[in-house]
Amino acid sequence: MADTSAQGSSARTRKTHTSAGVIAALKRFSSETRRKMNSDIEGRNAQREYTHAKHVERPADVPDASDDESLITVTTIEEQLSPVSKFHQIMQKLSPKSGKDLLRSFPFLGGAAKRPREEEAEARRQAKKIREEIVLQPGMSLPVAFNAIIFDLHAHNIYLPLSLFTSQNLEVINSSAATLPTLKLNAEPGCKQPVVLNTEAFELKYLKELDLERAQWIEASSNFIAFLIEASGSATSVEVTRWNAHFGHFQFVEDAHKNYRALLEVDIYFRRKYLSVPFAFDTFIYAREIDKAVAQLRLREVEERWQGGGPSSSGGSNAGSAPRGGRGGARGGRNTGRGGGTAPFQGGSGGGAQAVVCLICAKRGHYYNTCTSTAFADNSPLHVVGKGSDLSTIRSGTTLCRAWNSKGTAATCTHDEAQRAHRCSYCGDAKHHAFSWACRTNPPNLPA
Repeated sequence: MADTSAQGSSARTRKTHTSAGVIAALKRFSSETRRKMNSDIEGRNAQREYTHAKHVERPADVPDASDDESLITVTTIEEQLSPVSKFHQIMQKLSPKSGKDLLRSFPFLGGAAKRPREEEAEARRQAKKIREEIVLQPGMSLPVAFNAIIFDLHAHNIYLPLSLFTSQNLEVINSSAATLPTLKLNAEPGCKQPVVLNTEAFELKYLKELDLERAQWIEASSNFIAFLIEASGSATSVEVTRWNAHFGHFQFVEDAHKNYRALLEVDIYFRRKYLSVPFAFDTFIYAREIDKAVAQLRLREVEERWQGGGPSSSGGSNAGSAPRGGRGGARGGRNTGRGGGTAPFQGGSGGGAQAVVCLICAKRGHYYNTCTSTAFADNSPLHVVGKGSDLSTIRSGTTLCRAWNSKGTAATCTHDEAQRAHRCSYCGDAKHHAFSWACRTNPPNLPA
């Protein structure tokens, strides 16, 4: 290539690029790149000139510098960049935000820009697609259909309450999807927030999962499996197999109808737990949780009956009632105060929350497992605290029997004394139980 570095006072010989390969490689560089390379060459040549001057003065001490490098030829007429190359050069010089703003101003860039409102409105004016009709036969029911908003919840790993899958609520979703309450999910910075169905608001308006009756639960669980088959595309997928085993276990539990409320609580517990930490189905773990839930259900029923005054004189019973309801008749007569009379339980007007007395603080209106008191009504210290489903003494950590504290000798306990001690939860005395009111005063009924 020609040498364009004739300027300067040095008359020293410059290197020239005589290699065909080097010349071809240099030609492929842009003018701007070659100018930068020339700038570097000029710097190195200046250093050589300085070294050569020192060598002239002290030839014995300073070795002479090498020959100067020749500059690379740069045409005086700039090469014309293609529009794409120019655009890329511009984008590289902009900040990320400015680049996005620039892209939005070009509607032709793959739809990245927003079109005018008129064009958007026109694009939305499309005729509704006519779907293929289903031919019904006598006695045939319409197949279950799942709206896209349910698939969106599933895709974003959001808990799906079974109340969404009753046939009635599926019809509500399919017919009113556009008007149902929604919420926005958190998204990565710069990404659009996805909008999904607000399941909590939906349950408040239509049906809560905990209020499902057993027939509704069976129907909803079957529809839930059908949804998973459609979502996964296979009736034998891992997800479908997992939840088939889950619901099948609950349907074949002994006394499933009688213990339905306990089973429903365990079902919801496991499905919510799985959402955060997926775990394999295990019959032993399921059976253990169900046994615990059934035992707590029976205990709640006992406490509601005895604290509410027991069965009515007409022979009514709460034995099979759900933990959220059931009413017992009022027992005749009055209970006496501290140490007086033989009636061990308070009078009441039913088994509602107002009749309940806490086994921890002896106050009326709440169960022991929701107690937040730090002292008795007279400010004396508590004797026990609630630990999960147990009552434990504060000092020694001894677990006390709740059934015995509620019913005394009438309780049919099957455990050993070492497992659950028969001692008063209010004072620790083994001679009387809590609801004998030997050490505490039976609190007055709350106003209705």
